[in-house]
Amino acid sequence: MKLIYILFIGSLISSIMLSSGCCKKPVNPFDDKDYTPETGTFKDSRDGKTYNWVKINDRIWMAENLNYTGEDIKHITDNTEWINNIANDGWCYYGNSDSLGAIYGALYQWEAAKKACPEGWHLPSDEDWIKLEQLIDNDQYALNASTTLKSSTGWDWEAGSILKRKNRYGFSALPGGYRSLISDAYFLLGGYSGFWWNIEVNNIDEANYCSLVSQKHNIFIDYADKKNGFSVRCIKD
Repeated sequence: MKLIYILFIGSLISSIMLSSGCCKKPVNPFDDKDYTPETGTFKDSRDGKTYNWVKINDRIWMAENLNYTGEDIKHITDNTEWINNIANDGWCYYGNSDSLGAIYGALYQWEAAKKACPEGWHLPSDEDWIKLEQLIDNDQYALNASTTLKSSTGWDWEAGSILKRKNRYGFSALPGGYRSLISDAYFLLGGYSGFWWNIEVNNIDEANYCSLVSQKHNIFIDYADKKNGFSVRCIKD
């Protein structure tokens, strides 16, 4: 009889806790099939260019690649000059093409990337990307981090099944490729991969970056020589 009483009391307490909302799993604000991100625009006072932004969790990200080409950074088209630019402050367009630059933004060496963000904005950290991936991992309506952040169009080699929930957060990542230090500073992987500089440095010659790749499900964080040309997505201070 005593055991039955204890079980009854335990069941009653559990019912009261559940009905009052105690101990329920926290609601993920993005765990909503019809989630619509908060978006807007801002104008870069340096050159008058207007950019889209998107708020994801508590951070405001650029929703397109930066395309700042001011005089405080060097426009370098020549391969030899690019490789030998020890100041790491050069920029270019993919394939040195203005039309591709209008789509993908500029590719920056690392020092140029730090200078390129407008006042009130800065390069993201590794942690910023990691938190973004963790948020998506906890969203039951997001397929995976890489797919969720990619633009709905513009990516090659994407299987049909991977298109589900693409660009759900309005991040609109495009495969801008990069300018390398090998093979005479060739432009590589445009249409298949996007590379973005992070603020962390690995050593005096190398800095961290984040990348998204066609048909890959994860965000990749690694490091590379600062002379490489990668895209930039700034975060609001």
